[in-house]
Formats: sequence, C-alpha cells, structure tokens
Amino acid sequence: MSTRTGAAERTRLPGSAYAPRGTMVLQGTRGVASQAGITALTEELGAPAAFTVAVGAAVACALLSWTVRAAVPGPVRELRPAGAERSG
Repeated sequence: MSTRTGAAERTRLPGSAYAPRGTMVLQGTRGVASQAGITALTEELGAPAAFTVAVGAAVACALLSWTVRAAVPGPVRELRPAGAERSG
C-alpha cells in the first residue's frame, strides 16, 4: 500500500548507481545491433561469412584488451573505505 509519508521517506539513489544502469542499456543496444548485423550478413552472404566476421571481431577485441592491459603501469592498489579492515 502506498502512502503519502512512505513516498516522502524514500531516499534517492546515489549517482554511482546510474553508471551501471547506463552501461547495461548500452550493452543491450549493442548486442541487439550486433545480432541484427550478423543476421543480415548471414542472409546475404551465408554462414561462413558471418562466422568469419564474428571470429574477426573476437580477435580484434582480444587484441584491444591486451593492448590496454599492457599500458597499465605497475600493480593496482587495493581500494577500501577509510577505516575498513581486511577480512580473512
């Protein structure tokens, strides 16, 4: 049951909660566009061409991730809130 005071007591989400939501929306949009492109390519040129494009895209993604990863200088420091202790 919704009450007038219940709506006033709700807190607003922090700004950091909106970034993951936007990322999920963009990933979904990209996924649908990729599926549509692969489907059109398969209908036009056949399955071998669509497979070649998919493998090429996977290789390009792997190369990009390896390039970016190599550019990170040194070890990444551990992020913890101030005053938090390590568990375990």
